[in-house]
Amino acid sequence: MSVYSVPVTIGVDEKRIAEEIENDVEHQVINSITKEVKNKMFSKSHYQEDPLDTMIKNEVKRIVEDNKDYIVENTSKLLCEKLSRTKAVREAVQNVIDQI
Repeated sequence: MSVYSVPVTIGVDEKRIAEEIENDVEHQVINSITKEVKNKMFSKSHYQEDPLDTMIKNEVKRIVEDNKDYIVENTSKLLCEKLSRTKAVREAVQNVIDQI
């Protein structure tokens, strides 16, 4: 058996390795902080509602209050259209007309 000596050169780019490690640590820290913030923001306690639920409820309430007249007017028009097509309503209207 013969033994040969082969010179091997390994190139190590220390700067690139350091940058990769820094980027990896940075992403881990950002993800950790993001997770903690989400847990704090959206955690429920026995005394407090979920902040996202509260925000949604307040926004829907504001929209309904701002557009109450429009909502009622258009809803009543749609309801009248739908009901006027039913047999029971046509019969009821005919009975009223007959009584007059």
